[in-house]
Amino acid sequence: MGIRRTQLNGYYANPRFAIALNLMYVEVFELRSSFCYYRISQALTQRVKELAEHYETPLPQMVNQVTELEAKVNCPLEKMGFHL
Repeated sequence: MGIRRTQLNGYYANPRFAIALNLMYVEVFELRSSFCYYRISQALTQRVKELAEHYETPLPQMVNQVTELEAKVNCPLEKMGFHL
Protein backbone atom coordinates (compact mmCIF):
# COMPACT_ATOMS: atom_id res chain seq x y z
CA MET A 1 0.00 0.00 0.00
CA GLY A 2 1.46 3.31 -1.04
CA ILE A 3 1.31 6.68 0.67
CA ARG A 4 -2.01 8.40 0.06
CA ARG A 5 -1.56 11.79 -1.55
CA THR A 6 -3.94 14.74 -1.21
CA GLN A 7 -4.12 18.03 -3.00
CA LEU A 8 -2.92 20.94 -0.85
CA ASN A 9 -3.21 24.46 -2.31
CA GLY A 10 -2.89 23.18 -5.84
CA TYR A 11 0.08 20.95 -5.06
CA TYR A 12 0.08 17.24 -4.42
CA ALA A 13 1.58 16.63 -1.04
CA ASN A 14 2.20 13.81 1.32
CA PRO A 15 -0.22 13.91 4.29
CA ARG A 16 2.79 13.58 6.58
CA PHE A 17 4.19 16.73 5.00
CA ALA A 18 0.91 18.54 5.71
CA ILE A 19 1.09 17.47 9.36
CA ALA A 20 4.72 18.59 9.60
CA LEU A 21 3.80 21.90 7.97
CA ASN A 22 0.99 22.43 10.45
CA LEU A 23 3.32 21.64 13.35
CA MET A 24 5.80 24.15 11.98
CA TYR A 25 3.09 26.84 11.87
CA VAL A 26 2.12 26.01 15.44
CA GLU A 27 5.75 26.37 16.53
CA VAL A 28 6.09 29.72 14.71
CA PHE A 29 2.87 30.95 16.33
CA GLU A 30 4.11 29.88 19.77
CA LEU A 31 7.43 31.65 19.24
CA ARG A 32 5.80 34.86 18.07
CA SER A 33 3.26 34.86 20.87
CA SER A 34 5.92 34.17 23.51
CA PHE A 35 8.03 37.01 22.09
CA CYS A 36 4.98 39.28 22.27
CA TYR A 37 4.43 38.30 25.92
CA TYR A 38 8.12 38.93 26.59
CA ARG A 39 7.95 42.44 25.09
CA ILE A 40 4.82 43.27 27.06
CA SER A 41 6.43 41.95 30.25
CA GLN A 42 9.55 44.04 29.68
CA ALA A 43 7.51 47.19 28.99
CA LEU A 44 5.44 46.69 32.13
CA THR A 45 8.55 46.06 34.22
CA GLN A 46 10.16 49.23 32.88
CA ARG A 47 7.02 51.26 33.59
CA VAL A 48 6.81 49.94 37.16
CA LYS A 49 10.45 50.95 37.70
CA GLU A 50 9.74 54.44 36.35
CA LEU A 51 6.72 54.84 38.62
CA ALA A 52 8.69 53.58 41.63
CA GLU A 53 11.43 56.14 40.96
CA HIS A 54 8.87 58.89 40.38
CA TYR A 55 7.02 58.27 43.65
CA GLU A 56 10.13 57.38 45.65
CA THR A 57 10.51 60.88 47.11
CA PRO A 58 7.77 61.82 49.60
CA LEU A 59 5.81 65.02 48.99
CA PRO A 60 7.05 66.93 52.08
CA GLN A 61 10.66 66.33 51.02
CA MET A 62 9.87 67.59 47.51
CA VAL A 63 8.20 70.70 48.97
CA ASN A 64 11.36 71.40 51.01
CA GLN A 65 13.53 71.04 47.91
CA VAL A 66 11.31 73.42 45.96
CA THR A 67 11.42 75.96 48.80
CA GLU A 68 15.24 75.82 48.89
CA LEU A 69 15.50 76.23 45.12
CA GLU A 70 12.97 79.06 45.16
CA ALA A 71 15.09 80.91 47.74
CA LYS A 72 18.19 80.46 45.56
CA VAL A 73 16.38 81.92 42.55
CA ASN A 74 14.69 84.77 44.42
CA CYS A 75 17.92 86.11 45.96
CA PRO A 76 19.52 87.16 42.65
CA LEU A 77 16.17 88.44 41.36
CA GLU A 78 15.80 90.69 44.42
CA LYS A 79 19.33 92.01 43.83
CA MET A 80 18.25 92.93 40.28
CA GLY A 81 15.22 94.80 41.64
CA PHE A 82 12.50 92.20 41.20
CA HIS A 83 10.42 91.71 44.33
CA LEU A 84 8.18 88.67 44.51
